[in-house]
Amino acid sequence: MQFSEIKLYASKASLSADVEREFPAKLTPNCQLCSLHENAQTVCMSAEGKPGGLLIVGMYPGKLEDSKGRGNMGTTGQYLRRLVSRLWEGPVVYDHAVKCAPGKRKPTPTMIAACRPYLSSIVHDAKPSRIIALGSDAVAGLIGRGVPALSARRGYSYLAYSDIPVYIMPHPASIYNNRIWRAKFEQDLDWAINGPLPTKPPVDGV
Repeated sequence: MQFSEIKLYASKASLSADVEREFPAKLTPNCQLCSLHENAQTVCMSAEGKPGGLLIVGMYPGKLEDSKGRGNMGTTGQYLRRLVSRLWEGPVVYDHAVKCAPGKRKPTPTMIAACRPYLSSIVHDAKPSRIIALGSDAVAGLIGRGVPALSARRGYSYLAYSDIPVYIMPHPASIYNNRIWRAKFEQDLDWAINGPLPTKPPVDGV
């Protein structure tokens, strides 16, 4: 019996994440693409780190990060940095899907989309082997779909063109005060950083 190959998707472009479809743009401190710049002390916050390893994308800067002009400066941000340094000795870049601190506002899909060209540039420049998306807004910035990160344990996607896995994880702030969830988070981050690459999604079928 002969089997015929069936194309599950029209093209690789149809598999691509939203961040791959954006033309990369360099960060600009005069960015006015959305209203968040109006109250932010640090407009269009820069990524930091060394390329060629991990890219860790959080949701947005907090109040302390906004005042300091640097990401992951608060309690949970420092916890994340310590944890990553314990699990990983290679280069790492830290970034946010939304570049300005929203304060008490929740970033809208329009705000996330406005920052996506900047995120696309960071993905290109960081040259990561793995991407960790922390929280639903980070997942939306990269993939384009909102995913409840807390309930998607060990979930992942792929950037279609570059074959880079994107691991979906909760933001540390959502689990930090719960020792059971914190233990799960640490186990899952170790799996995402050091485990074998996950199976790529099927493109064709028979």
